[in-house]
Amino acid sequence: MKTLAIGMLALCLGGAGRGATTAEAGPNLSTADLPVAVRRTFNKQAKGAPVQELRLANLNGKTVYTGQIVNKGRGRALIVSEQGQVVFRGRAQSH
Repeated sequence: MKTLAIGMLALCLGGAGRGATTAEAGPNLSTADLPVAVRRTFNKQAKGAPVQELRLANLNGKTVYTGQIVNKGRGRALIVSEQGQVVFRGRAQSH
């Protein structure tokens, strides 16, 4: 799923296939590690479902947070800016 989230990040920011986008993700985080605005956004989007594979990522100098919201065995990638804005919300896929 880490590769899926980073791939989605590259696609949503328009650099896929052009070599213009580089993304690097760090180790897994807990929700306690997230800034308040980011934590609120993940919690609101998850609607009580577990959030997994939380990571801090750097895309061309911009900090974003990626994670997987898992509900009924299906994962949905979510990418959130430092300010707590949803940058990308993926479609639910088998987890």
